[in-house]
This record gives sequence, structure tokens and C-alpha cells, in this order.
Amino acid sequence: MQWYNQEHCHSAIRYVTPGQRHGGEDTALLEKRQRLYEVVKARNPHRWSGKTKNWNPVNEVWLNPPKEIRTKAEKLGKQSRTSPDNCVDKHRYR
Repeated sequence: MQWYNQEHCHSAIRYVTPGQRHGGEDTALLEKRQRLYEVVKARNPHRWSGKTKNWNPVNEVWLNPPKEIRTKAEKLGKQSRTSPDNCVDKHRYR
């Protein structure tokens, strides 16, 4: 449980840990990532063919969503599959 909640970055909550989200640390971390991506994209705009990752905090997370929410999420998931970035932020931002 320690690893899952405190070390493993979850894609459904924008690659933060459940512990960071529960502790309210996710918003600041995601803002920092957004600023970093903006700076890097400005330095080398040819690296991106479109927008950078969405680093907005996730408002709701469901373990067992109702069917209408699950169906909507599945449709959205099929539209945009992105690979996770290198989740070593706890080492990067020391």
C-alpha cells in the first residue's frame, strides 16, 4: 500500500500519487509541471506538433463509476491516448 499510495504516479490523476492528491499537493505540482512544459515548448516549439499535456487537476475520481460516466470516459479515452511522462518528479524537484 505504501508504494501504491505514496510512490506510484497514477495516470487517471495526472501522474501524481494518491497521497499527493489526498494531501492537496497535486495542484501546486501540476501548476509547476504546466509552467515547465510552457518554458520548454517556448525554447523548442518544433518538438511539439500540437498542445502539451493537460496538467489541470482532476476534480473527480471514481473507483466504480455509474454507467453513464463510465461510457463517457471510455469514449474520451479512445480519442486521446498519451503515454505518461517520466514520473520521477520527487527526484526532479528537490
